[in-house]
Amino acid sequence: MKKIVKEILKYASILAIMVTILSTVMLLTIITIPREKIGENIKESIPTLKSAMEVKRIKPERYDTYLHVYADEILLNIIYCMDTKTPLKSMMEAKYYKGEINPSLEGAVENQSNGNTEYIRYWHGSMTIIRPLLIFFNIEQIYYIFAIILAILLIILFAMFIKKKCYILLVAMIIGLIMTSSIYVSFCLEYAWTYIIMFSVTIVAIYIENKEKNEKEDKNINTNTNQNINILMFITGIITCFFDFLSTETITFLVPIICIEAIRYKENRLKKAKEEIKQIAIWISLWLIGYGMMWVAKWLLASIILHINALDYVVDKAMIRINGNLNEDNIIATITNGLKKNFLTLYPFCQIKSPITWAIIIISILIIIIALSKRDKEEIKKICIFLGLGAIPYIRYIVLASHSRGHYFFTFRAQISTIVAVIVAIYIIIDKNRLKKEIKSSKNKKDIYS
Repeated sequence: MKKIVKEILKYASILAIMVTILSTVMLLTIITIPREKIGENIKESIPTLKSAMEVKRIKPERYDTYLHVYADEILLNIIYCMDTKTPLKSMMEAKYYKGEINPSLEGAVENQSNGNTEYIRYWHGSMTIIRPLLIFFNIEQIYYIFAIILAILLIILFAMFIKKKCYILLVAMIIGLIMTSSIYVSFCLEYAWTYIIMFSVTIVAIYIENKEKNEKEDKNINTNTNQNINILMFITGIITCFFDFLSTETITFLVPIICIEAIRYKENRLKKAKEEIKQIAIWISLWLIGYGMMWVAKWLLASIILHINALDYVVDKAMIRINGNLNEDNIIATITNGLKKNFLTLYPFCQIKSPITWAIIIISILIIIIALSKRDKEEIKKICIFLGLGAIPYIRYIVLASHSRGHYFFTFRAQISTIVAVIVAIYIIIDKNRLKKEIKSSKNKKDIYS
């Protein structure tokens, strides 16, 4: 009992420290950076956002590849409308200027507005970085800065995979990035945060895992406490909630976990399936608790500072995200439509229109995998771990059915974790010796007929 209480207090302390640090930094950026310092670069950003909207109208068939300018415009709108005279209240309200129909950054600038529409439910923590950057850069220049940051993180991660000789992760990640059109991520503030967190956390997780492995080998210890990764997952949930707009939040814990498990498999360090599942459940639970409690912290602070019941407002918005105020008859249709849209936005699936073609491709792949698969029960249990992790984005699509259907053009990227997990699972289950024999046999037949 004492151990449980101690653990609860430890994580509660981490949460309190993180909320204090992040909210203080956010408040300081509002107080110390007045509108006059960022106004010119925000004005320069308006044509970039308008241009992106025009591209979206010209090529609506590939909506997934465009900047999600609606969210970026709202973020810059909120940053511009921050009132330095009442910074704490302004931070909690997160007001933006809304015209007759839609949010209008141009209208906010023209009217020198402090905002007329509240956006309380999110932290909008990205302004802690974007606001200082706007002193020196416009949004287009910030996009390129993000592209450089993501490229550096990706190079570091790929170097780690190569050093670990875990080439399957390298291949899986490249395929995942291509299929999710991730080249466009750096050119949208909304998309970029979860990718930056995903890459950063994966790098840190692999580093921790490698360090703990080396220490255990030096001390000849067989046990694995995973305490540092437990804390990392909890903090990741907090940071994801702080920065994200509810876009592809699941990738910030799924990709690091999949990579850790794949490296453990490569190094023959995977425990029995039951033990690994238990540990994974702890990691996911800690991420969910950190994510959820950080959100609750925002609502509680907003309720106290603004003298309102923020929970009622948030619950109402949450229900819209879940079912879109739909009746029972079309909830199933919404779920089905959301799953279909998210899956068919993946490349190259978005290019394949014929259901018959789909059926032939899927059946052919399954036949090949079954024919070349191992018959080892323990190996089958291991691939179930990866397939289970890969299924989580679809559970998210079902739970937040209306949101996933309406925002499929960015939520579809959550499937990068599914793609990586499935490729790793296929790699594990394929009998390499049998595959070599089949390749050798086909070459011999070719030589005979030639």
